[in-house]
Amino acid sequence: MKGNLHTDELLAQVIKEETGIRTSRRISHVFITDVPSYPKPLFITDAAANIFPTLEDKVDIVQNAIEVAQALRIDRPKVAILSAVETITSKIPSTIDAAAAHRESACVRADSLIL
Repeated sequence: MKGNLHTDELLAQVIKEETGIRTSRRISHVFITDVPSYPKPLFITDAAANIFPTLEDKVDIVQNAIEVAQALRIDRPKVAILSAVETITSKIPSTIDAAAAHRESACVRADSLIL
């Protein structure tokens, strides 16, 4: 938790070229929660950090979440990429991006689902 610290102040330190921890991938966050009625930890990523991400950003966001899970010894995390509908349709661009992000990220090595 960052408390009363504004997000831009916090992230300015994270992305500093000289001392920050930024990598070449898009910055995203992963929130890990314990849901009492679910037997495993639940990871939620990018609930608000990237307002209008590109496809490349979405691939980075998925990859970041997978690597966080793997760092916590979940070798094959289950990944769900959510959109407004269950099927891929050109009428809803986020479904096209979800399918592409699935193909381009490590989802092929994780148990994944596009929703």
